[in-house]
Amino acid sequence: MKPATIIAVLLTVVLLSVTTGCWNRKELNDLAITAGLGIDLTDNGEYRVSAQVVKPGEITKSKGSSLSSPVLLYSETGSTVFEAIRKMTISSPRKIYLAHLRILVIGEKLARKGIGEALDLVSRDQELRTDFFIVVAKGGKAEDVLKALTPLDIIPSVKMFNSLEISEKVWAPTAKVTLDKLVTAFASTGRQPVLSAIQLIGDKEIGNQTANLERIEQAAYLKYTGLAALREDKLVGWLNENESKGLNYMLGNVKSTVGFVNCPGGGKTAMEVIRTNSTLKARIVDGEPVADVVVRMETNVGEVMCKIDLTKEESILDLEKRSNKMVQSFIAAALQQAQKQLKVDIFGFGEAVHRADPKVWRQLEPDWDRHFSNMQIHVKVISKVRRVGTTNNSFLNKLKGDPG
Repeated sequence: MKPATIIAVLLTVVLLSVTTGCWNRKELNDLAITAGLGIDLTDNGEYRVSAQVVKPGEITKSKGSSLSSPVLLYSETGSTVFEAIRKMTISSPRKIYLAHLRILVIGEKLARKGIGEALDLVSRDQELRTDFFIVVAKGGKAEDVLKALTPLDIIPSVKMFNSLEISEKVWAPTAKVTLDKLVTAFASTGRQPVLSAIQLIGDKEIGNQTANLERIEQAAYLKYTGLAALREDKLVGWLNENESKGLNYMLGNVKSTVGFVNCPGGGKTAMEVIRTNSTLKARIVDGEPVADVVVRMETNVGEVMCKIDLTKEESILDLEKRSNKMVQSFIAAALQQAQKQLKVDIFGFGEAVHRADPKVWRQLEPDWDRHFSNMQIHVKVISKVRRVGTTNNSFLNKLKGDPG
């Protein structure tokens, strides 16, 4: 069965389940199934809300059918998010239905002002499940992100959802943040939230045209670019890819990723991280907080592009040592950005201080950003190579004249 057909069948089954046998049942033909929602802030302080609506007829078209957009975008402006969504009925013949929302995109301008009020509707609406992801449009508007068409996953919001899931699993510079997780972070007094950052790269005018789908290399495409750091509900700055990885290593959130280490005689070896965990503890020294972080990881040798004898224990120990330094560099970059540039505790050191000494935490909490920015943090990384692959030494050694 074709992927588009599978999507259509699943969508129909889900919709039928919500349209039968209920006192408040909704007729399928009355609903505009919304996969993505975007919220921007206008220059006069109002909300610009955009809904990416699925066109069921388009996703079931046969391969030879003419190419057209599988989604529609409705956008309206209002004093509240709720008002803007209801105003969409001016142009949409169906009610905007949010029960199957996959992604919520927040424009950067709104994120810097504060997203708390804008999120009140999505936290209150009984139609909404809370398993959708929330991201920030870095350097742009949520509306422009939702206008972009994507070739592989024909519904762009599903593409954003899937990309975030797979990126967190195998590359690790992103964070899957649902509404429940974000609300919990808002309630925490010792850790500030982060959200994944998404960018529209390239020509946005071409990106929303079906011609963009016909290109081998797209003129415009969507890409996750690290993390957005918040203080309470306001965006304060960004973490790049390496800094974002450093944060995830410290929190033990890296499920799998790949990095490289330099070989002693030149060249590189790629290391696949297959498992991590971490411990983060705080203590009070002379009235000031000090933190100790231990990151443990297991790795496999993924690719060898140098002369190294993997049958020797000292070679494995050297790879482990170099892997430790690689991860320590990511963590150091994350700490530098958070402590010295953004001055915001996105790691949860405040929570650790609270666990260690609640009385001292109450004294430090009112001025925690300052204490955090000057905090001594000791990091130790311990790695273990588990596998070197199906062959010990690379065939490249023989090509380069090494008989071993």
